[in-house]
Amino acid sequence: MGLKNLTALLDPAAPEEAVTRYRRSIEMNRNTPSAYFRLAAALAHLDRLDEARSAFPAGLALSPTLTRRRYRAGP
Repeated sequence: MGLKNLTALLDPAAPEEAVTRYRRSIEMNRNTPSAYFRLAAALAHLDRLDEARSAFPAGLALSPTLTRRRYRAGP
């Protein structure tokens, strides 16, 4: 799954707000993989791909067996 495909999770009207929200979420709890994935999506939506590429692996490090199907299914 490419980073751009994750943007479906965002409110396209407020990607900067999403970045702020997900960074705050990560600060509060660094053990939530979905926050990293959604941060990566928001950053990709803003074409901040280098930042997105570093956020995504951080989520995978917390959940290395994550698959697209499991991610879509949610917790």
